[in-house]
Amino acid sequence: MRRVLLGALVLWIITVAVFVLFFVAPHNVARLLAGTVVVEEIFGLPGLGYLAVQSITTQDLPVIIAIVTLASAGTETGPAKR
Repeated sequence: MRRVLLGALVLWIITVAVFVLFFVAPHNVARLLAGTVVVEEIFGLPGLGYLAVQSITTQDLPVIIAIVTLASAGTETGPAKR
């Protein structure tokens, strides 16, 4: 009985982890990046948001494309919100 409950618990944990990985986390990538830009610009910290702002001001097109692709992929892989 104990092994059956342990197996069921492990299966439940894996199911929840997969749900969070594929449906919750990707949708928050764009919001996280937007918040990162604000915090890094206010406090002067180097990071992805600071890199985005610097690449836009210096017109570094490959870096801009990479950051936009990352943010849009995170937004599009999440579930549709109504």
